[in-house]
Amino acid sequence: MSLPLFPAFAQEALTVLNAASQTGNGAAAPGSMLAIQLIPQVGEPFPTLDPTALNVTILPNGANYSEECQIVPASGNFAQFLNPLEVLAVLPSTLPLGPAQLSLYHSGLTVTAPVTIVASSLGLFPLGSGFTVQQVGSGQSQGPNQLTHPAQPGDMVTLWGTGLGSANQVTVLLGGVPVTASSEGPVPGMPGIDQIQFVVPDDPTIPDDCYVAVEAQTAGATSNTISISKTSDGSACQSTLGLTAADLATLDGGGMVGLAQLSVSGAVGRPLSRTQFLLASSASPGFARIESASFTALGENAAGVGAIAGTAVADEAFFGCMAAPPSPLTVELVGILGNAYDFGSQVTLEGSGGTLNLTSPVPGGILFDGEQTSPTVSDPSELAPQLFTPGNWTFSGKGGTGSQGSPAAAPFSVPLTLPSEIMATNFGALQTINRQQDLVVMWDPTGFGEHDVLTVTMNNAVQPVVSAYFIETGVPVTICKVPATNGQATIPAAMLQALTPSKTAGAPTASVNLVVSPRSGPTQIFSLPLTNGGTLHGVMQFTSSENWPVTVE
Repeated sequence: MSLPLFPAFAQEALTVLNAASQTGNGAAAPGSMLAIQLIPQVGEPFPTLDPTALNVTILPNGANYSEECQIVPASGNFAQFLNPLEVLAVLPSTLPLGPAQLSLYHSGLTVTAPVTIVASSLGLFPLGSGFTVQQVGSGQSQGPNQLTHPAQPGDMVTLWGTGLGSANQVTVLLGGVPVTASSEGPVPGMPGIDQIQFVVPDDPTIPDDCYVAVEAQTAGATSNTISISKTSDGSACQSTLGLTAADLATLDGGGMVGLAQLSVSGAVGRPLSRTQFLLASSASPGFARIESASFTALGENAAGVGAIAGTAVADEAFFGCMAAPPSPLTVELVGILGNAYDFGSQVTLEGSGGTLNLTSPVPGGILFDGEQTSPTVSDPSELAPQLFTPGNWTFSGKGGTGSQGSPAAAPFSVPLTLPSEIMATNFGALQTINRQQDLVVMWDPTGFGEHDVLTVTMNNAVQPVVSAYFIETGVPVTICKVPATNGQATIPAAMLQALTPSKTAGAPTASVNLVVSPRSGPTQIFSLPLTNGGTLHGVMQFTSSENWPVTVE
């Protein structure tokens, strides 16, 4: 059905995303399902989108009439789309490739956004999205892929997505290892939904894990990353978070397990605390060390646990350099507030470098937070001694009261080991980057272990950008990952060509960011006692980073 265009006079805006991957780079395939998010006019009340009074249309460039898109109710498999300002719509499968204009009509107004119709723009539905990854074993019994029922070699696995378009060949990257899909195509009776099937190969390079990375490639384009549970023998997966078989069964049943998270961070860069950064539009010159920690204890579902554990990828696919992909719209997965654990009003980190108290505004609060910022210096080598010295530390707390019905922590004292913080040792040679030469970054590898990974990210645009919706420190251009024990990383000149050259000598137009973190999952796991005699799983994630502006020649 063709509809005439409605006049576009609203000051609202649209964000157009692939409904499966929740990413948006302005591209969409014919027949794909989109998640169209309405951004209300600043200062105006949020509009109400009446599903019975909506129209979504698309006008290809050069066409006389727009084509109507099929609106999908947010129910059943799509019940997770609870955003009242989001509309699901399926594009016509006959759209010509090229630029087009998408329009959302509501409440007498029309809001538009440009899109580019491409042959294929595939996204995969992730864990907990309403589409369950299916697998068929050698006995032809079909069931969902689960932590207690993982895929194994020989199993046929079915993935769900949208945006396959006209692609007739899909390669699945299972743990980074390419596997040719057995079949791919639209699902009959489910407009906008595609299926991809592949057989798990008997390949020892593919990791066994509760969350093995899965991606799909079509014509050189790679989808978002989801995960499946995979083992070599079909037994329950081995949790990197220390979860028991009973915990895994609880997660498979849709339940939650308690998980305490301690995040420790040492960052060297622009002298802005996290609070100051939210209020600043530019950075002061010089360097400061910001050392911070946060702690939460919540009930997590399978998707939340997966986000904390990270995905497993084979070495050959994990390490190396790549051009930075388009930034997805990320949603942090956190536990349900009603499943919080009471830890009182303060927990403490104490080691040879000093003490950092993490406090919560209210007893038994959801988030405990602490931070220390050093004086500003002109060169990182002049920074005052760090708080988070490598070696033995103690994480302790006095427990909680459970006065609001939350499970209460007993007094505890847990030993932890902090690794070294990262700092470039050839910093003086990294102030100016020649895009025609390979760039070598060096650091002291002492104190890093076999599971620590150093990520070098080259970014365009040094100054922070603060808007009503996003805060950015730069646009990633190149990302390289190497073992932190290597002591150096080389970024090929070919990967530096997308950096913005400086028009004025000595004027920074890019930045270098070094980050050391565990390859996947936590740095350490531990247990915390509860007053009822039980214990709570705990994980520590340690991240160290250094960021500085550079001039690009």
